[in-house]
Amino acid sequence: MRKSFKHILLAGLTIASTAMAMNAQTLTQDWKVTEGLPTATDARWGIGFDGKVFVNDMTAQKIASFDGTNKNTLEVGAAGVCTSVDSKGNLLVANLWKWGGKMTSLKIWNKTTGAISEFEVAIPEGVTSTSRMDVFGKVVGDITSETGGAVFFCPAKGNKIVKLFFANSAQVVEKSKVIETAFADFQTTCIAQPLTNDPESDAIILKDKGVKEVYVFDGTNWTTLENAGVNGSTGIDAVTLNGTQYTIEPAGVDFTDGFQIVDRSTNTVVATHAAEGSANGTSFGTSLNAEKVDEFNATIYQYHCGQFAAKYTFSIPKPLPALEARNAYAYDIKVEPAAENYTVSYRLNAPAESVKVQMFVDGEMTKEYEGTTVATYGDYEMTTLKNLNSVEVPGADVPKDALVQFKVAVTSATVAEPTVNTKKYSFYHPSSVDVDNNTDSPNFGRILVAEAMAAKPTGYHSSGENNGLYAFDPTMNPIKNSEGKYAFKGGQTFQTTFPNGKTSYDPRKVRIAADGRIFLSGQNSNGIALWQVDPTDLNAAFKPVIKGTANPDTYEITNEAGEFIAAPNVSMDLQGSGYGLKLLMLSTNASGTGFSYSGYRTDEYLLGKASTWDSAPSKAIDALTGQYTITHTNSTAIYDNEGGIWYANSRSKATEAEPTLVHINAEGVEDYKVDSNDKGGFFGGGGIRFNADFSLLAIGTSDKTLTVFEVSKDDNGAPVLTEKYKFATTIGRNLNDIAWDCANNLYIVSNSGELLKTVALPRENGEVVVAAPSKYDINISSDEYPASVYIIGSDNVWNPEDGVKLTKGENGVYTGTLTGPCNFGITTVLNADWDVVNANRYGFETDNAAVTLNQAMPIVKAVGAIRVAEEGEFELTVDLKNMTVLVAGEAPVVYPEKLYLLGSVEPNAWDPADETHVANPISEGIYQIDNVSILAADENDYGYFAFTSTPGTWADVNAHRYGPAVKDTELADKTMSAIGLNGDTSYKIKSGAYSITVDLGLNTIYAVRLGDNVNDAAVEAAKVVAGIGEIRIIGEANAVSIFNAAGQAVAVNSKDAQFFVASGIYVVVVDGKATKVLVK
Repeated sequence: MRKSFKHILLAGLTIASTAMAMNAQTLTQDWKVTEGLPTATDARWGIGFDGKVFVNDMTAQKIASFDGTNKNTLEVGAAGVCTSVDSKGNLLVANLWKWGGKMTSLKIWNKTTGAISEFEVAIPEGVTSTSRMDVFGKVVGDITSETGGAVFFCPAKGNKIVKLFFANSAQVVEKSKVIETAFADFQTTCIAQPLTNDPESDAIILKDKGVKEVYVFDGTNWTTLENAGVNGSTGIDAVTLNGTQYTIEPAGVDFTDGFQIVDRSTNTVVATHAAEGSANGTSFGTSLNAEKVDEFNATIYQYHCGQFAAKYTFSIPKPLPALEARNAYAYDIKVEPAAENYTVSYRLNAPAESVKVQMFVDGEMTKEYEGTTVATYGDYEMTTLKNLNSVEVPGADVPKDALVQFKVAVTSATVAEPTVNTKKYSFYHPSSVDVDNNTDSPNFGRILVAEAMAAKPTGYHSSGENNGLYAFDPTMNPIKNSEGKYAFKGGQTFQTTFPNGKTSYDPRKVRIAADGRIFLSGQNSNGIALWQVDPTDLNAAFKPVIKGTANPDTYEITNEAGEFIAAPNVSMDLQGSGYGLKLLMLSTNASGTGFSYSGYRTDEYLLGKASTWDSAPSKAIDALTGQYTITHTNSTAIYDNEGGIWYANSRSKATEAEPTLVHINAEGVEDYKVDSNDKGGFFGGGGIRFNADFSLLAIGTSDKTLTVFEVSKDDNGAPVLTEKYKFATTIGRNLNDIAWDCANNLYIVSNSGELLKTVALPRENGEVVVAAPSKYDINISSDEYPASVYIIGSDNVWNPEDGVKLTKGENGVYTGTLTGPCNFGITTVLNADWDVVNANRYGFETDNAAVTLNQAMPIVKAVGAIRVAEEGEFELTVDLKNMTVLVAGEAPVVYPEKLYLLGSVEPNAWDPADETHVANPISEGIYQIDNVSILAADENDYGYFAFTSTPGTWADVNAHRYGPAVKDTELADKTMSAIGLNGDTSYKIKSGAYSITVDLGLNTIYAVRLGDNVNDAAVEAAKVVAGIGEIRIIGEANAVSIFNAAGQAVAVNSKDAQFFVASGIYVVVVDGKATKVLVK
């Protein structure tokens, strides 16, 4: 890893500290003392504790302490060259130092009492008591306590380490021991420091003079640490901060005062102190020890004998506070080009265990990329966020001529039971809450709260700002308005009291539509029952939706025609989006505010994309009008997902007149009612809300609880509620409103507890997948034509988000299949908003015009639908280069049930509605009429006729009229002629009685004259006709036999009139008469 160095100038000295970008560890020199020190030979080693450096002057037999400003001395009478300190500040001092003398006499100075204890140490067996030892490390534990403490000696001329244990200021011989090593004999300045805070532990770190290695003993085994640049000086210590061990070790020129700090999780140097003094030939090193301050800071003490004492602060980055745990999801997802690649960025609303960025190609997931999980605040005061993450997607992974979309799958820990989060906000009367769950919205995940009353001057999030709309980001941090405050008022003055003196709760309800539009209802007598709020700018003026005049006495809003439009709002809900948006309003008039059932009504408005409404409601909800509601404070009506409505009414006692929970089905019939507390305690403030997929229903219930139900149906289709979770809300009795986000976090508000809180619900799986906004869809074309073309409506379900992708070819040609009859459109974009789709549509200039099969027809950039009238499967070709559409294929033939002859006949000549003369089917597509008399209609004795399948008006007849291609074509006796749908044409034929056969499969007509007396006429012999893949017998035949060219019988003595055969030559024998025919 590349390192950069940060230089700090302090008292004319430079300290180098490595900096890992924004996560740099720092080493700062706090003070340095060079005056008043003992000589190097009198005090070879020192120790630091509680901001001071302690050294023992063996000649003066005094301990000197330095704090950067003052020097203090203690009379301990110890004659050694080194000293140490335990965890409570008690000093342990070597008492003897003589060349070749004993190293066993020690003194303890009790910090609490000031008492000095002197004693001879019992050296464990195996170590020579006269071994020289100039240094020893810090003491672990409290040597004056019953628990005790320990210190480690490294006697010279041997390789055994002595652990001396003390308690109550005396040695505990049975706990003192020898630690064996395989090292070479120690030098006189070898040092061992404890690695734990437990005096019972044998874990130590060791460094010897002249050895450029650091050794660690874990109580069982020795390990050599990776060399990060340690030199041959004596001096070592270690400290663990935030779970990472750091070693403080000499570095640079041997025996000088330079040292480094090494992160032992990575074996990298993270801070260095460059040498300031000269090489020390007395202790052959520099005294170093660390004192942990907290998990992110340690004090480093240094004594370079005879030259200086110093104190440093070593700091590691303190982790920023994590966002509060809740069900996590990604928001603010963006997909942006980055050179030849794409960067997918996202924010997390809460800590996550893992993140996967998923790539979808034409609706199928093709790749996943590992994401990061940063979810903290950006500062320790928790005023900013650091939750932005990103993933680089190689451009080579993104195909052309395909719709490429990205989603972010976030997995977080699941809770076993509903968990109320810590973060909360105080409001005086929070009447409503909602969450933007539209992934296409730039404000996805934003929370909105309506404050409906003026708050007290202090103690509330709304104090000083009062009624209005308040916003929070998905992490539950408040969003400020353009003035740096919190309330969004949209230029409105919200009413606090009705003219009759009753309290008004204004604004009342906030709801965010599936397409991201925001609606805020008003409970006032000002004639403003509903505002639309700009989701892109909450600071913008709120726009009134209801347009009419408020009656000052009734508060009802009417139009110029006197029609009721709306009234002060009690509850409001939305369903659908775009042109399909519906609005549900429970309203009150003046009498309703005075506790009158008749003052309340519920209405539905088919608002669609309209921004104003000035007419009567689209539909009155009679079942929730004039009954049940008695106050304008805590009643809620919401849509279900099947056309029905749920109604929650906060009453402490459910009755027939004032039920606490009601369901009205799609037919407007009440099919569920809680009219007794025995049926359940649904009196929790009127709060009720479905989650996004309508699988769970949350309702405020008794005893300050919220219950989440699964909703099913009984055999009669009535709802059945099954409890899934129930928990204390901790916000009081009245649960005014509930909202859900996409991860099943609940948002609840109450005027009882005067709070907004959130609750994380249990989930079967902790993964939440959120799609990037559709504006970030990638559609890269391989040429100048659109990457993707879809047909919509082909299944007769016109959904702007649901289309069938055509296969892209060359030169702007796209192909696919469709099934007729149908109406369809062509678009290059799928989107929830019809306006977006329609702006990218191609079609006929005339809406819903019919195609002609097998003929390329011109299209334009327009929304005109294309109609296929025929039944069947067809091949579709869209040519955007030549701007044509081709529907190819053969429609299955549907023959008329009957044909009707009209013309020169009795009794109703040329009557288009006459059904007297019927040609009945004798086989599929073959019709025959016998003994029909065609009367003379001109001087040449010709009569005229045609057939139709649809008698009625002449328009009906001619639209389905079968006749010759040329008007008045003569039909001769016993001569085959052509027939078809040719409009207003007729045959002419000599008058007389005829048997006429029409074959619509072969499009032929054959007439046989029966003679002057039709009653006595003989039937003409049957005729053989060969067609494409078939042989037909026209006329009556008693027996038909057919033989192929090989003499094999295809049919023998059959009475059928139609035979389907392969192409070839056949001999057909009809009633003994043979005819040879060629079938194509």
